[in-house]
Amino acid sequence: MLLGTKYPEPPKRALPTWYKNAFPRGPPFGKGQEEFLHWYNPKTRVSETVGAPQTDEDAEYMLGDHINSWAFMTEYDRLRADGMPIDQAMIFVGHHFRMWHLQFQPVR
Repeated sequence: MLLGTKYPEPPKRALPTWYKNAFPRGPPFGKGQEEFLHWYNPKTRVSETVGAPQTDEDAEYMLGDHINSWAFMTEYDRLRADGMPIDQAMIFVGHHFRMWHLQFQPVR
């Protein structure tokens, strides 16, 4: 191209389909930022990637509404009292209950 001419703008990348389906109105906790958390969700017993919680209230919302929420919240509060960041505490809570769930699986 000649000097002084502008290159065309590159096309913007579209969001992947799984992201659009999971977050139809945008990331729930990321406040528009691209911060994600890959963890084991003890409520659904599935590893998943979700928007990272920004506050303790967001984390409590993610851990609530389950019959064992008291156990999830107790472990989360203990880790936070020890000075652990929110996202790391969520990962540790998921790991703790993943190991607990595996302990009580039947032997094949």
